[in-house]
Amino acid sequence: MTVTHIPYHTLSHIAYKDLTYIESPEKLADFYAYTPDFEGISHAIRDRQSFPVDRSLLVDVLERQYSLIQPETVQIQNIRALARPETFTVVTAHQPCLFTGPAYYFYKIFSAITLCHRLAEQHPGHQFVPVFISGSEDHDVEEINHLSIFGNQLVWGDLTERTGGKIQCGRIGGHHP
Repeated sequence: MTVTHIPYHTLSHIAYKDLTYIESPEKLADFYAYTPDFEGISHAIRDRQSFPVDRSLLVDVLERQYSLIQPETVQIQNIRALARPETFTVVTAHQPCLFTGPAYYFYKIFSAITLCHRLAEQHPGHQFVPVFISGSEDHDVEEINHLSIFGNQLVWGDLTERTGGKIQCGRIGGHHP
């Protein structure tokens, strides 16, 4: 298989701040506590171990929420692992958007899972649980009803008038405890 690496700076749709974070993170060092690399993650793990977390409350709430569906065994194991102080989370999130939404969701989810496996190899005795958050609950239609592609602006109808400016999202199981 041939793999071609494309430099991020050649991709026009990557925002300047994101490109700076990827290629020159030291320029943004005032805005985050840890470097975006494995050394930074190791420091975060060390520091988080002294941070108080009500793990039993977290596990109780998650078990209640997941009781509304039929979770996979790995989901149950991951939730229960959160009760142990040697367990950490790798959290990623994504807000809905046209085109990149579905594919990018999977990319982010798989990246978080892969990072958890790599961290477990580097930090024996620790467990890492991937967490994905879909940021749709506060998303305005104006934020996602358009996109620019190939120099053209595409707009998705008059959703604002029909929805009052907010997107209504259902919940698994029909309600939220």
